[in-house]
Amino acid sequence: MKRNILLIGSGGREHAIAWKLAQSSRVGKMYAIPGNAGIAGLAECHSEIGATELDKIVAFVAAHPDIYMTVVAPDDPLALGLVDKLNAAGYRAFGPTARAAEIEASKVFSKNLMQKYGIPTAAYETFSDYETADAYLDTCPIPVVIKADGLALGKGVLICTTRDEAKQGLSEIMQGNAFGTAGQRVVIEEFLTGFEVSVLAFCDGETVVPMVSSQDHKRALDGDRGLNTGGMGTFSPQTRYTDNMSIRAYDEIFLPTVRALKAEGREFKGVIYFGLMVGETKNEKRKTKNVGGDSVQDFVGGDPLGAPYLTSNVCFSGAPNGSPPTENPITSPEPRTSNPKSPIPHSPFPIPHSPFPIPHSPFPIPHPQFTIKVLEYNARFGDPETQVILPRLNNDLLDVFDACIDGTLDKVTLSWKERPCVCVVAVSGGYPLAYEKGKEISIGELDDGVTLFHAGTAFKDGKLVSSGGRVLGVTATGETLEAARDKAYKNLGQIKFEGMHYRKDICKTNNE
Repeated sequence: MKRNILLIGSGGREHAIAWKLAQSSRVGKMYAIPGNAGIAGLAECHSEIGATELDKIVAFVAAHPDIYMTVVAPDDPLALGLVDKLNAAGYRAFGPTARAAEIEASKVFSKNLMQKYGIPTAAYETFSDYETADAYLDTCPIPVVIKADGLALGKGVLICTTRDEAKQGLSEIMQGNAFGTAGQRVVIEEFLTGFEVSVLAFCDGETVVPMVSSQDHKRALDGDRGLNTGGMGTFSPQTRYTDNMSIRAYDEIFLPTVRALKAEGREFKGVIYFGLMVGETKNEKRKTKNVGGDSVQDFVGGDPLGAPYLTSNVCFSGAPNGSPPTENPITSPEPRTSNPKSPIPHSPFPIPHSPFPIPHSPFPIPHPQFTIKVLEYNARFGDPETQVILPRLNNDLLDVFDACIDGTLDKVTLSWKERPCVCVVAVSGGYPLAYEKGKEISIGELDDGVTLFHAGTAFKDGKLVSSGGRVLGVTATGETLEAARDKAYKNLGQIKFEGMHYRKDICKTNNE
C-alpha cells in the first residue's frame, strides 16, 4: 500500500528529502508545508502555512487522514515541539521531540551534556552576563570562538582572531541582539583547527547508524573568509576521515551522545548531525607570535594530517578533583558563572570516565595519534550536507524513517554508492547579510549526473524567482571528487540571476 507523506520545510535539504522519498516504491502522494518551487514538482505545496505554525500543521494533518507520516526537517519546528504535538494527537512523525532537539537548540545545554558525560569537545565557559563575558575576553587565549546559545540559522558562531574582534562580536551578540533572544546566553570556547568532518547518523533512541562522511564550507568567501553562513557547499566523502577515526568517533562520541540523551530523559529518534574536528596529538610543539597585539599560539613542525592547527588536548569534562557536581549542569537554570581570569585551555577539570560502557570494537585501534572533538550538534539533517549524502544512499528512505520511529534500526544495513558527490550553492548577493529577493532565475540544460536542489526559490507571475539567501544547489556525482566538483561548477554556469554569488573553491584540496 502506498503511503502519503507530509514534509515540513522549504530549503535545499527538504528538496533533497522529497527527491529521495519520491524514489521509494512505498511512497504515494507527498504534501509540503510550505515547500518551494523545486519541491512543487514532487509534492502538493501549501505555502499559506509556515513551518513554525504548529497548530495549523496539526490541523492540516487532521484534515488529511491519508497522511501516513509527517517528516519534520528544519530546526525551528523541532525545537518548538512539532513532533510532540503530532505525537500527542496520535499522528506519526519523524524527528526528535523538543527535549531531544535541545541538543541543537541550546549550545549551553549541549556543551554541559558533553561535560557531564565525558564526550570530547573544545574547552569552554558559558555566560549570561555581558560584563562578565567581556572581562573573560581580556585574558582568554586568542583566537577564540563565541557562540550564541540558541538557534541562529547556522550563523550564530563567530571565530575571532583578535581580542578586539572578539569583544566587538560579543557586544553585537549580547548587547546589539544580532541574533535576537538566541544571544541572551553565549558559549566562549577554545579555538580548534585541524580538519572538519560532518557525520550524520540515524537514531532510534538506542541504535546509532552513521551515514557516509561529508564536509561543508560555512564561510561566505573563498579561502574560508567572510561571515559564517548556513553553508556554501559540501562534498562527500571527506577522504581524510579514516576507518580508525570513524571507529573512535562511534565509540567515543556517537554512541555516548545517544546514551547520554536517553539517560537525561531525552530519547532521540531521528537524525543527529555530528560536526567534528580531527586534530593531531603527536609531537606537538608551539611557538608564540603576535597578531594585532595579541599573543597567539601556533604549532611548529610537520602535521601528518596535512594542515597546521591550533588545539588543546584539555577537555572541560567533569567536576573539580573528580568529585560529582553539586548540581546537574544539564538542568541548571543558569549557565556557570566563569572566572574572567581563568583561560580556556587550563581547565581544573579532569576528564572523567564515561558512565556508559563503550562496546569493545572488533577492530584493532592503534595508539591514538589524533584527537576527535565535537564542534557542534544538529538535531536534523544538515543543509547542504543532505544534498550530497542522500544521492549516495541506496536504501529506501521511508524504510529507514520507519525503523527510527519504531525502534528497529538495528535491523537496517545502510548501502551506499561509491561515486563521490559535490554540491555548490548559489546565493543571493549580500548573503548572509541583507539581500534582495524576487530576482528572475534562468536555468539552462544540465548534464547527466547533475541534480538541482532548490532552496530559496518561488514562482511569481509564472516565473522562477529567488526568495531566500541560499537559492540553488548544484549537486554532481563523478568517478572522483575532482570529477564531481568539475561537473558541478560546469553546470553552475547554466544558472543565471542578478547578484548571484558562489564560492569557487568548494572541495579544493590543500594544494590547489
